[in-house]
Amino acid sequence: MSDWTKFRDAIEADVENMKLGEEAKQELTKNLALNVMPAVDAWIGKLSAGLIEESKEETGWCKIRDAVVLPYALRAIAYVGKQALAKTMEKTVTA
Repeated sequence: MSDWTKFRDAIEADVENMKLGEEAKQELTKNLALNVMPAVDAWIGKLSAGLIEESKEETGWCKIRDAVVLPYALRAIAYVGKQALAKTMEKTVTA
């Protein structure tokens, strides 16, 4: 076996045997809600604005896709993610 294969197998074995405690899960949930989601929201805002701006040069379905479908789909996905994190934190995360 090559060194890479041994290294890969060792990592896979570690991940397979890894157990996360409740505290680690709560910390991950907090970090996702407080740090990751605001960055995702900012990214979606910029991407949506760019799509809407580009839609002005499009026609037909591409105009509808860029002006409405993609921006609202991205915002909906972010909204669902934020709501799921909020509900999870409400039920599980302690101060």
